[in-house]
Amino acid sequence: MAAEARQKQEFQELNKEQTYYRVVQALVNSAQQGLAEIKDNLVTRGATYFVGGLFVLAGQMSVGALLGFLRLYTNLIEATQMLAEITVRTQDSYPGLRRVILHLRGRHGVHQPPLEHVRSGALQLHHVSFAYHADEPVLHDVTASALQGAVTAIVGRSGSGKSTVAKLMIGMERPTAGTVSLAGRDVHSIARRSLLRSFAVAWQESILFNLTIRENLTLADPTADDAALSDACGRAAILDFIESLPDRWDTLIGERGIKLSGGQRQRLIIARALLKDAPIVVLDEATSQVDSATEVRLRSTIRELADRRTVIIMAHRLSTIELADRVLVLEGGVIAGTGHPSELMRTNAAYRRLFADQSTERGLGR
Repeated sequence: MAAEARQKQEFQELNKEQTYYRVVQALVNSAQQGLAEIKDNLVTRGATYFVGGLFVLAGQMSVGALLGFLRLYTNLIEATQMLAEITVRTQDSYPGLRRVILHLRGRHGVHQPPLEHVRSGALQLHHVSFAYHADEPVLHDVTASALQGAVTAIVGRSGSGKSTVAKLMIGMERPTAGTVSLAGRDVHSIARRSLLRSFAVAWQESILFNLTIRENLTLADPTADDAALSDACGRAAILDFIESLPDRWDTLIGERGIKLSGGQRQRLIIARALLKDAPIVVLDEATSQVDSATEVRLRSTIRELADRRTVIIMAHRLSTIELADRVLVLEGGVIAGTGHPSELMRTNAAYRRLFADQSTERGLGR
């Protein structure tokens, strides 16, 4: 999305600025520390040795007493410097530590209700508008829904707001106007932990860690045994590949899954989402990097999921979108059409434009 690209650019600029200030701060701290050591070694210690030497020469202090005093002085100075350094580091780290604690509590500065069981049902956007920046709205007065027991596809050109709609539906973003509800309840009135338990999400850019296949999968369900792993991976069309590996489930896949192909990473992310067995499933470009045979298997899995769940997909392949029961067509931040794929192909010009030249893959790219 254009908005996401802008956010990344702004983050990179802020990161560069932060890096510059960190370097300047390190240089200043080093200079201050160097000056303090010079003062301590040349002035304070020198004066102590000089005065102590005079006392020794005058017979008012023994050499042993002088050396003992210098050792105690050195220990006191080192302890004081360490305490000062700990104080400075604690102050620097406190804002970040506070945000981490708030995130782990699921608060984000907002009061959260107690943990509860969230009843599954339709996800609805009612007259929703949204903007990442006040002067650049992404969505305008969007009213749409994703029904339980059905596959809902969200399609649109790059920057149309389809990822934003999905994030709003699952409570990742708050609308600037309008409401988002799950089974008739405002999603932001539900405890965040409870809400997150109700969703299984496979974003196109989901993270895979430098862990084993088993460890990456069980992030979704730490209690899953080999049978559950095999079931999820079989439905995600990656079980055969895993079983062909020498270490199978204990194979390390590298940072961000670098040891896997794009299609294998994508299917492993889908398997992790399936393993969670949540009532609402969001699949982002689930078939964009797989071959035709694998796509057929994944399409079958998506249809099976819809028998008992609310399934939301974002895709650019017409063959994948055609399995949807209902399609939301986004254009310029508004709903340009809703309906069954075959109906939209006949009656909706915006939907037809997306597939005017499928081979160029311009229409529904992120």
